[in-house]
Amino acid sequence: MDIKIISGAIDESPSLTKYAKDKVQNTVGKYFDIAVSADVHFKKEGPLFSCVIFVNEGVKGGIDIKADHQDAEIYKAFDEACEKIDKQLRRYKRKISNHKGKKSHED
Repeated sequence: MDIKIISGAIDESPSLTKYAKDKVQNTVGKYFDIAVSADVHFKKEGPLFSCVIFVNEGVKGGIDIKADHQDAEIYKAFDEACEKIDKQLRRYKRKISNHKGKKSHED
């Protein structure tokens, strides 16, 4: 999976980059083996750090999933956004697997 870390006006530390890439890879990998890409955007807005995560899960006809969060700590903002992505991916995976399992009833 191609994971891009984009930080505007923030000094991007190697530890934050590694942490973000590993956590996104693990979170998305739980639900989709063939996820195409993920973008993680960090920026500072006043006293808060903002983190926005976009994921393209790679399912044909699928959707792009987005989550964001703001916090005074950059790691906490990322963790909360990642939890939102996890929840959305779990629901989406359940939705598509339930849809595949249904059979039409013909009378």
